[in-house]
Amino acid sequence: MDCFCIGRLSGAKGTLWQYTAIDVASSYVWAELHLTPKTPSAR
Repeated sequence: MDCFCIGRLSGAKGTLWQYTAIDVASSYVWAELHLTPKTPSAR
């Protein structure tokens, strides 16, 4: 599992992150983009 900060995109209200997981044994790959608000709550 790895996460990478892509950055702030024009018009987005936060920071864009990429989450990636790779299982070498089964050759399964999973990736997701997630937008985090500039001021995330503690919840």
